[in-house]
Order: sequence, then structure tokens, then C-alpha cells
Amino acid sequence: MPIGLTQLKPAIAKLSPNKKQRLLKWLQSEIEKDDLNTEVSPKAARKVKATYRHEYVRCGKDTCDCMSGNVEDMHGPYWYAYQLIDGRLVSKYIGKKFKELD
Repeated sequence: MPIGLTQLKPAIAKLSPNKKQRLLKWLQSEIEKDDLNTEVSPKAARKVKATYRHEYVRCGKDTCDCMSGNVEDMHGPYWYAYQLIDGRLVSKYIGKKFKELD
């Protein structure tokens, strides 16, 4: 039988800050898995000739956990579009939610 939110909230409140952070990262990854399973319509993908990718990234701050290179510690995933423009591969940040390129 699933546990309700009213039971989960007090249990979460008792967790250490470190365990809350780990729980938060796990929850975010579960939500992102749901987002990854959301299909992009073929019409949206064809509007502009581009390759769309979901990527995890590092922020560049030396003190951030994301610098470890572990996917669990990295930021994202974020949507990026890649296009060939004048013979060069160009990436464009789209965001957390997929949007068509104009």
C-alpha cells in the first residue's frame, strides 16, 4: 500500500540535511525520467532541421559537486538543439522543457 504525503512529510522533516539533499536529487532524477519519456512530436522536430538532446552539465564553480563528473551531481538535464550553420556545428540552449526552435 502506497504511503501518503501526510505520512511522508513528517518522516522527511526528521532526515538530516545531507539525506534531504540526496532525496531531492533522487526525486529530481525521477521527475526527469518522466520528462525524458515525454515524446516530442515529429512535426515539432522537423520545423527546424536540428538534433535535440537532453544533457547534464557542469556549472563551472570549483566548489560545486557537479565538477565530480558524476551524472547524479550534475545540473539538468537541459534541452539543447544542435544545427549545422555555415558548416559549423552550433548548439543552442533550449531549457528544462522542450520548445521548438523558430
